Amino acid sequence: MDTGAYYFPLDDDARGYLPSDSVKTIEPAIVTNIAFDDEGGWVGQAATNLWPLKTGNCGWTGTTVSNSKISIVGDLRQELYKDGTVTRVHSTLGASNSLSIVSGANYTISAYYRDVDGNSISPSQFKLVKSTGGTAIAMTDIRSVIPAIKEQWQRGIRSATYSEAVTAWPYIDWSALPSMTSRFCGMMLEAKPFASAWCYDTRGAGVLAFNLHESCGLNWNEDYTIMYWKRPHGTHDGTASTGHSIDSIGRNSNTVGGGYRYWGKLSGDTLYGFPGTMKTIDDYTKYQYGWHLHVLRRSGTTLTLRVYGIGVDGLFLSQDVDDSTAVNDDRYVTQNGYDLQLGGWDAGNPCNTYYRDLVVLPGVAMTNDELDKLYRRKLQLRTTGYESSINNLVEGLI
Repeated sequence: MDTGAYYFPLDDDARGYLPSDSVKTIEPAIVTNIAFDDEGGWVGQAATNLWPLKTGNCGWTGTTVSNSKISIVGDLRQELYKDGTVTRVHSTLGASNSLSIVSGANYTISAYYRDVDGNSISPSQFKLVKSTGGTAIAMTDIRSVIPAIKEQWQRGIRSATYSEAVTAWPYIDWSALPSMTSRFCGMMLEAKPFASAWCYDTRGAGVLAFNLHESCGLNWNEDYTIMYWKRPHGTHDGTASTGHSIDSIGRNSNTVGGGYRYWGKLSGDTLYGFPGTMKTIDDYTKYQYGWHLHVLRRSGTTLTLRVYGIGVDGLFLSQDVDDSTAVNDDRYVTQNGYDLQLGGWDAGNPCNTYYRDLVVLPGVAMTNDELDKLYRRKLQLRTTGYESSINNLVEGLI
């Protein structure tokens, strides 16, 4: 039986996969510079990695450290494993590779790592050290994101404000690691407080948009339910206090359908939701690097945004706005031919975010109880029988 559900998985392994006969796959209207991997579809801004700057062994040196190329997301990722207790730093490969650290600026070091003996590894050993003398630069406002799973390749992240204007190198203190079998790869340094998806050098700004009116017959002046998982890694400009991380139907300069809506982190460092009805995020750090279920539902003339999984394991906010102005079936279709965009207004302002498991139900306004149960069942859809456990959506698990 056709339940009328439409689905797009937004990950590398399952892209285009049809979970069951009762689900139709939605094809994007625009896919530009999107990095699909096992975590989901990465929609991010153009960013330059400060490190790595070299191919080959990426600057690692020393007789007690072994480098070997491994096939994890392309051929440019290098594995580095501990072969002793000596502290390892990146070698000074010349003045052209000096990193000019700005005093008072925020830098984020991230790397994939694992320990085959099952020991927990902390990114607390990720530092910047002076290229002359090798001493660590003093840090404030330190924030670490530590993966919870052992014996797997996963990503650790450490962000801090550095207090000196010097040249420096990324650094890992091997002597603090618990065993002889710690392995690292994909180290990246960025000049912002959030970690982007791993890439070797740069990536262009991304666009991910759909035309739901055309592809699955969704009429914007009738009932519908749209839901997706979102994992933010920052904002459109890489700042916490002023940057935004939004999704939208239509866009501000729309001249075709005549309308637009947008929602998410709109301004400031603690506000989230529809404009005018935003809710304070008590701990903003819990918003970053966590998977959240977003639901956009129209019932009658009321448009509701429900967001699950921020701060506590459950509903974070539920906000209603009057949607009686959506008088046309194609109210939100833009002059560019799409009506739903995940990751910002346009190619110039995309947020650094993973998206996963977009589901659209035209003509169906799911109840709050149904949505609550769906979240608790971790996206085991009543309409499709397809299950994607949020417990498997751990960024960095590769």
